[in-house]
This record gives sequence, C-alpha cells and structure tokens, in this order.
Amino acid sequence: MEKSASERYRAAVAVLEAKRLHHPLSQLSKHQLRYPHQQIRDYLLDAQVLGWGILTNGNLWRLYCRDAKRHEYFELNFEVAIQSLDGFKCFLAFFSPEAFRRDATGRCRLDEIREQAANVQTELEDNLRQRVFSILADLANGFADRPENGIGEGELDTLYQNCLIYLYRLLFVLYAEGRDLLPVNRPDRKYLKNLSLARLRRGLQNFSDYDDRHLTRLCESLRDLFRLINGANERMNRDYGVPRYNGGLFDPEKYPLLERWVIADADLATVLRGLMFSPPPERDKPALPIQTVDFADLRVQHLGSIYEGLLEHHLVKGEDGRLRLDIDRAERKATGTYYTPDYIVKYIVENTVGPLLKEIEEREPVKAAVAAQERSNAFAERALKLNILDPAMGSGHFLVETVIFMADHIVHHPTTRYLDGEKRGEPKAEQEIAYWRRRVVEACIYGVDLNPLAVELAKLSLWLVTIATDKPLNFLDHHLRCGNSLIGARLDDLSELPVRKTRALRERPEQHVLIIGERFQRAVAEVLRGIHAIEEQDSDDRETVKDKEERWRAEIEPRLRPFGDVADLWTSAFFGNEMDEGTYIAQAQAILAGGTAATPSEQDGPGGPTSVSAGSSDATERVPPADPPAFRAIAESRRFFHWELAFPEVFFNDDGTPKDNPGFDAVIGNPPYDVISEKEQCRSVAAEKAFYESQPCLECAVGGKLNLYRLFGATAVRLLARGGRHSFVVPMALLADAQSRPLRAVLLKQYGLEKIEAFPQKDDPRNRVFFQAKLPTCIYVLRNRPPTRFVVRIHPGKDITDTSPILDVSADDIHVLDPDNLSIPSAPDSRSESIRLAIKLRNVSGQCLGKYAPSQQGEVNLTTHAHFLSNKPVGPVVLRGAHVGRYILHQVAKQGEPKYLHVDEFLAAQGPGTKAHDYRFRRIGYQRGAAIDNWRRIIATIIEAGCHCSDTVNYILPPHTVDLFAVLAILNSAVSEWRFRLTSTNNHVNSYEVDGLPFPRFAFTTPAGERKRHGAKARQAYERGLSDGDDTAALTLVDEHLKAARTDVVHDLLAFLAERMMALNQEKHEAARGFLTDLKDFHGVDAHSLKPKTRLDEFWKLEATDVFAHLKANARALAAQGVRLREADEEKIRSRFLKAKDRIVSLEAALSFTDRLIDRIVYRLYDLTPDEIRIVEGEQ
Repeated sequence: MEKSASERYRAAVAVLEAKRLHHPLSQLSKHQLRYPHQQIRDYLLDAQVLGWGILTNGNLWRLYCRDAKRHEYFELNFEVAIQSLDGFKCFLAFFSPEAFRRDATGRCRLDEIREQAANVQTELEDNLRQRVFSILADLANGFADRPENGIGEGELDTLYQNCLIYLYRLLFVLYAEGRDLLPVNRPDRKYLKNLSLARLRRGLQNFSDYDDRHLTRLCESLRDLFRLINGANERMNRDYGVPRYNGGLFDPEKYPLLERWVIADADLATVLRGLMFSPPPERDKPALPIQTVDFADLRVQHLGSIYEGLLEHHLVKGEDGRLRLDIDRAERKATGTYYTPDYIVKYIVENTVGPLLKEIEEREPVKAAVAAQERSNAFAERALKLNILDPAMGSGHFLVETVIFMADHIVHHPTTRYLDGEKRGEPKAEQEIAYWRRRVVEACIYGVDLNPLAVELAKLSLWLVTIATDKPLNFLDHHLRCGNSLIGARLDDLSELPVRKTRALRERPEQHVLIIGERFQRAVAEVLRGIHAIEEQDSDDRETVKDKEERWRAEIEPRLRPFGDVADLWTSAFFGNEMDEGTYIAQAQAILAGGTAATPSEQDGPGGPTSVSAGSSDATERVPPADPPAFRAIAESRRFFHWELAFPEVFFNDDGTPKDNPGFDAVIGNPPYDVISEKEQCRSVAAEKAFYESQPCLECAVGGKLNLYRLFGATAVRLLARGGRHSFVVPMALLADAQSRPLRAVLLKQYGLEKIEAFPQKDDPRNRVFFQAKLPTCIYVLRNRPPTRFVVRIHPGKDITDTSPILDVSADDIHVLDPDNLSIPSAPDSRSESIRLAIKLRNVSGQCLGKYAPSQQGEVNLTTHAHFLSNKPVGPVVLRGAHVGRYILHQVAKQGEPKYLHVDEFLAAQGPGTKAHDYRFRRIGYQRGAAIDNWRRIIATIIEAGCHCSDTVNYILPPHTVDLFAVLAILNSAVSEWRFRLTSTNNHVNSYEVDGLPFPRFAFTTPAGERKRHGAKARQAYERGLSDGDDTAALTLVDEHLKAARTDVVHDLLAFLAERMMALNQEKHEAARGFLTDLKDFHGVDAHSLKPKTRLDEFWKLEATDVFAHLKANARALAAQGVRLREADEEKIRSRFLKAKDRIVSLEAALSFTDRLIDRIVYRLYDLTPDEIRIVEGEQ
C-alpha cells in the first residue's frame, strides 16, 4: 500500500533534493518554474514535521532550516572537505544521518549546532556593543589631540557627530569586505594589498605597525579608501574593482571636516583593534586567544543596535582632560525607547505587512496570473505600491526587517519575473534578492527620526541589507527624513493663526490664506512626477543615483518649500514667534508670493494661492517677508515636520488633488517612552505641551503625565489609510492606566484591534522584553476599520508562545467589564473564562466600590509637604505604606525612617474643608504600591481616628450606608484581589482601579430587631465553626439569608468577621512581641542584634532546636554584650517559646478559618459557581 505524503515525511529525518552533478544551485534550469532553493523550501513547508533539508549537486551541499529566513543556508564544498581529515569530519557532522535524528524532545544535532552558533553570534554582538562606547571615545580623543585640527571645547558636538559618521564608514567597509562586496578575494589582490581594512589585521594584532603617535599614514590611507568607495574617480574604481557605491556616507563634500582632520596612527589603530578583534589585543599583556570579528556573520539589525546606543550620549571633558561619553537624559531614548529585540520586530512586521501582502495575493489579477503561470510581476507591482512607515525609526531595525520580508515574498512569488543575465561571481538567486530589496527600499519604505545621526544610521542599515556588487547605494533621502514626527502643521490648519484654536469663541478671520489652491496642486503634481521617477528608475549606476540626488535637491524640494515655510511659520507661533492674525496672513502671503506681500486681489487666480478678501487694511498693507530668525531658526531647532508636505505621494493624487484614502498602509515601530516634563527632559517643555494640547488629533493622548508613546500612538492612527495596519510595542500601561484611557478608548471604539501580546514580567531582566528597562510591555496590532473581536495573549516571560493563555474579547466586553477606565485584562494565566467572570461580577454588583466608598490619596505628600515633617518626634508619626498590613496597622514601619508631622502648621496651611482634616475619622487605609508579583496586591486595614496618612497610603472614609468593616472584608477578599490583578499593569494600587472594583448590592430592609437576632445567630455559628474547624453552619445561614433577600444580615456578618480579623491579628502581634520582649528583658537577648537579624521575626515557624542553634551561632556576639545563657535560661526560653508558639499557631488557624469564611461568603454574594471559584483561586 502506498503511503501518503504526510506519512512519508513522518517516517523521514530530513528532506533531500539532489540535482545532477555540478548543476548550478542558484540558477533556474530550463523548463523549471522554481529555483532549486525554492523547491527545498517548499518541501520543508509541506513536510511541517521536518525541520531540516539538504540541497546538493554532488559537490556543493547545502543545509536549509525551516525556521530560518528563506535566503539563509549553510554550504559546504565536498571536494574541499575530503582533502583533509578535519574537513571530512566536518562534513559528517553536518550531513550524516545522526545529524538529523531527533531525540525525545524533537531536537536533533543540527538544532543544537544552530542554537550554539546563534549564542556565539549574540555574544560577539554583545561584546562589540559594550566596546563601541570606548571605541568612539578613543576616536574622539585621537582627533581632539591633534593641534592642527583646531577642535575646541565648544565644538564637542560637531566632533561627536563626525566621529559617528567615521564609525559608520568603518562599519560599512568591514561589513562589505566580510560579504565580498568589496573585492578582497579578487585574483589580482590589488584592493586587498593596497587599501583594504583586511590587510591591516596582522600589523594591528602584533603591534608591529601603526604605533606612531606623530605619523598619520593610517588616517590618510583610509581617506583614500573612503574616496574610492564614494566613486568620484571612475578609472580608479575600475582599476581596483571597487563599485562606485556613493550614497552620501562617503561624500567629502557632505563631511568636509573628515577630509581635513587627521588622527595619529596609534590612536586610529586602537579604534580598529576594538572593532576588528574580540577581545582586542593589548600591548605587554599575555597573549589571549584573539578572535577576528567576522562582520559577515553579524546581523544588520544588530549592527544597528550596537551603534544606536551611542545616540543617547554626548562628549564631555573629564578632570584629566580626556574626553569621555556621558549619557544625556534629554537625548532621544534616554529614559524611554530601547533597542527592540529581533523577534518582536519580526512579529510586528509579519502581522502588519504580512496580511497586506496576503491581500494582494488574493486580488483577481494576481490570482489570474498564478493560474496562467504568467511571470508578469503582477504581485510585485502591487506590493511595491505599499507605503510602510516607522515614525521613530532609530537605526531602522523595523524598516530593515520590512525590506527583507517584502523582498523574500516578491522573489518567491510564482508571478515574479526572473532577471535577465547574471553577474560574474554572484549567484543568480542572490541577484534576485538584492534586486528586489533595492526596489522595495526606494518604493515602499518611509522613516522619520528626530536625531539626524539616527537617520544616517538607518540609511547605513538599509544600505547594508540592500548592497549589491556593481551597484551604487540606493537614494534614500526622499523617504528617510529628519524631523519631529509629533510637531508640525496640517494643511487644513494653515488658514488661520493657531492661537484661534484655543479660544472658546472660534472667530474666523476676515481674510485668510487657503493653501489648497491651484498653484499648490500644480506644485504637488510636479513633485509627484519627480518622486515617481526616483522610485521607478533602477539605481543601476552612480550617475543615476547622482541624478536622483540632484533632481531631489534642485527640483523636488524647492517646489514645495514655500508651502513648508508657511507651515513652519504657523507652527512657530507655539514656540515663541508671537504675531497677530493680520501679520500671519500677510507674512504667509509674502512667502507664497516669493518675497512680496501683494494685495489679495493680485494673488487671486490661476497663479496664486486661493484667498478671500473682505477689505482688511492690515492684510493688504505691503508687509516684508517673515524675518528668517523669527520662524526658520525655530523650525530648524525644533525640526518641525509636516507630513503632507514631506511625503505628498502618500496624501495626494498624481494631479495634486487630495486622495480619497490618504495615509500609509502600515505604521510600525517602537516609539520613545519618555515622560514630557521639565524634570525628565531637563528643560522647559511648556511650549511642546501647549502644542500637543492644541491639536485635536492628539486630544486622546494628552492629560496627566504626558508620555511620548501615547502621542506616537495617536499620530500613528491618524496617518493610517483606511484598511491600513498598525502595530507598536509600548508600555503595558496602555492597557489599563488611567492616563492612557482616552487613547485606549479611541483604539477600542474607532479601530479594529486584532491582537494584543502582553508581557507583564519585569523583574527578571533576562526574561523581559527589554533587558535595560524594568517595565511590563505589550504589542498591539490593529487595522483601520470598525471594531471587531480581538485576542489578548498574556505571556509569562519575554517570549511569544502559542501555549500562553488567550482572551477572546470585544470592545463591548471591555465596556461592560470596566465602563469607567476601559481596562483591558492582562493578568498572567488569564483566559476567556476570566473575562466572562469579570463581566458577571460587574453585572451582579450593578455598581462599583467607588460609588459607595471612593478612595483618596493620603493627605501628607512626603515631597511637597516636606517642610511640615521632621525626623524628630515633634508630633504624630505619618503613616506610610509600610505601616499598613493586611488587617493590621504596624506601629513601626517595616522599612524607612519615621517622619513626624507639625500638625498645627500643616492643618493651618491646608485650610478647612480639605482632606487634611480627614485624620479625624476612622478610615480604611491600603498600600498604594504593591509589586505585580507580590503575594497580595490589595493590602488594607483599619486606621483609627487621629492618624495622618502619607501619599503612599490610599484611604476610604466611612460610607453613609455600608459599614466600614464590611468594606474592608470585601476589599481584602479573594474576589477583589483577583479582579484587581486582572487589569493591573504596574506596581501601583491606584485609587481609580480600586474605585472600579465590583461591590455587592446590600439592601438594608430587614427590621432592626430581626436583623440583630439573625446577626447574633450568625456570630454564634461562626464561633462554633471556629472551635471545630467547620464553617458549614455559618455558610448555611448565609445561604438562607441571601435566599430570603436579607443581604443586610450578611453585610453585618462580614463586618463582624473583619473586626475579628483585626483583633486576631493584634493578638498574634502581641504574642509575638511578648516572646521577643521577654527574650530581651529576662535574658538580655536582642533578636535584631543577631545575624541574620530577621531569623526570629517569625519564630513560631521554627522548632526549639532551631532557636537554640541560632543563639549558639551568635554566642560570640552575645558574649560581647555580656550575655551568657545558662541551662536555667535555656529551659525558661524553651518554655516561653513553646507557649508563645502554641498561642500564635492557634491564632493563625483562627485567622485562616475566618479569612476563608469571608471569601466563601463573598463568593455567595456574587453567586459564583465551583468553576468560577477555581478561576479566582487559581489565578491569585
């Protein structure tokens, strides 16, 4: 019987595709529709159960891994391998049957080898990432030390920027040499011997050359190399076999200082050693195994991360006169965004760009071409029309991944036409990949960053991933731009001065400028023709790229510059450029008229902007053009960015009219997470905040502590075309934080959320998404379409795993669950059943705790009220979170020094009627901060009247109808704890979160006498149950009262049980303190003077032998205090210990019984089923 394909695959250990001897593995054969590597890839996808495949032509043997990228493989030449025993062993290690045989876990030897190789690669990258800071400092000192360079202390920023460019150049050369994109293996060896970095390795390693502190030979040699790569001398490039890469990175005119500055051989050699060796060799140190860094093996995405860390630093001069790197909190990424792990980037790209490509595959013309087996580029042409944006691109990690992802899909699509011809020494398949990557990067990729050095780094990253032999570097200036993605104008806003937007009465000016006119449309149409020409023309030679640069500089940019100047003028009004309406109109008209402010009637008609005249004398006067310093200097320093003018092809049709569906097809990335405040930014932020607050499109992102990630989220969805897709990785505060509630409401109600991946774990740096940042994070994926159901997956660590719990929810579910805050559940181990239970709690209760008993923050702010506090006991101690226990108030806080309050001065300063006077009431207090992974998040107790609470304590005043102790019982119950954890995303126990907890309905309708009688019976049932350890009788009574709608009796029982918890805890505390006091008073033993000092804090959990062992271990310390325990002492200590332990163990049993009874009563109040109770108790 013939086996099915799946059965054959399950019986195999690998897939083998064998071609005839010496058949080219990277070329297409006659009558074949797929490259050989496409065949083996397709087999692996079909097999599913097999992870590895072999492709061979008898001589070349390739390994393909199903989990690797499509273009990645390992290759071994058999003819070379069999020429040595070690080579043959290597061949057997990779290609023998044992290499593929899987163990019980499903892994084989090749899986282990691949994992080890990845670890080595990661270690290499990490080492280089750590060294690059000292490398840049060495380079900067080398340049600064040369007197002829004339670099003063006022030019450190310029020095820093040029050092980064120099390092970018070195990185490019090292990568290109490692990938044979520079001719290090050319037969004549001319490049290798005369100009390459590879030729320097031996001399650098042995310190035999380049050790002089006066000569600058090495610097001059590298300058020649950089000029050669730039390609200005075609003949020299031809002689050396070096492609004329150009691209701007090596352009002497763009970086003239690097043409003039010199650096000593010794200093530049130190820089090169740091880059080229791991670890770098050191003079006069014992020789260590030195590994040459093979840049060919380093991933472009991670090379970007190595250099991206430098962007948040600057140069300072130390006391020793040497320059060093210092971090600047005001720099981009200083407190917020961190380099994104590769798997997060892949996930975001696959879930945004991936579905867009899938939709293109489903379009009828593409399906028809597939059916007809036509290689018509039907898929590629449509894919190249996608516009993908990263508005905070950094090193370009997301954009690099997008280029790789899209090009792979295009290359392997059955409608993609194969390229004609083949370059010498370059396999055809690699040509195909390189070609389509270059097409994608010029047509589809858009990026913006505030830091110009980040823009250059992103260009470098994209050049490295698209570089091809004999091709110049792509022109990228039209799509990778420097600017502030958040601050700029919309064309619709330019008709009036922005200050009008903030007035309660919206007055339309008598005369105003409308940018959208015939002149503007013609300008846009001309610009779009130029942009399309850039995108559609292949960058095959240096002249073409130069032509693109010149066209961009001389034709395209100037065409829209006047409109950009008006947008800058408008935006500058927020940043110190004060002007009235008439001045703005006149200056805008003067800019558009090319420098003269003609009357509006003269500007009407085909040649000028559309305007409206109503006889305003101010507007018709001849006003000189806006003074350049008045707005251009502001615009340049703030880097205003006007999206519609920067990327007109995204927002306008070819004829210059607005698109019906403007915007990007995908907006992706990892935005900064910085808080916008003077404290965080170390500068005034008032103007920025005023701008953000004035923008309607940012309304959902402002309020509270302004955070950049919220502003970027609001901007991203505004820039998204209908049907477009968007995904960011952001703090998990987006899911439940009160300050992110407006943005969350917009995302839930106006867009189609599809997926949320939550990573609440933050304390283990090796198992959280960002190693450097101790914060929980999440990825969200949405589409610009009406809301639908979406899934939330909560992962225990940093990895995205299919086995993690999944919640299936909708915006309506969230609204029912938490109508006030719209919190999205993200507790570990949450499932869809959790959502249904939370909704049930809400429906059963009908209202939340805040309706009965709202929370407030403690009245004494430890920072702003510090002048009312003292370290001396001048008044009562101020209660902090550490004083608050669960059903107990600690007289001495477990941590921190006590603060005492000058009560009279404090109350007088706060005035009557303020919460400062709430100290007069008994109240519930709970810790305002409790870590996500703490044993309990809600820790509450009763605080008696006369106590003052700090801002680390939240409190609840006595409600009008409900007993304060009943509130305490419900607040400390398992149900409230579970519900709180379900949507908590940080270490704060915020008042709005507690206010939003469900609270049972109590109807106080039972006659007073009857209620009192039932209450007494319930208390008696509790006492009997406590003595025999059985709560059945008490719960039976509860069931009867609930059935008879006597919820007030149950309320009274809960209040009584909470009082018992307080009393039992106090007894336990006194019993414990009594034993430790007796130990000190009668035997001279201070438990906290012993080591470890907390050993006896919970002595009742020890045996007597443990206590005496602890005392004996501290015998020397006790002797120093004059304490010598005799046999009689030991007997007395033993007796006191056993008595105290018996008492405390008994009290703990009573506490456990009472606490458990409270939980079971609350379960009944919400009518929970056994399965629902298991959810609550299993997810605490």
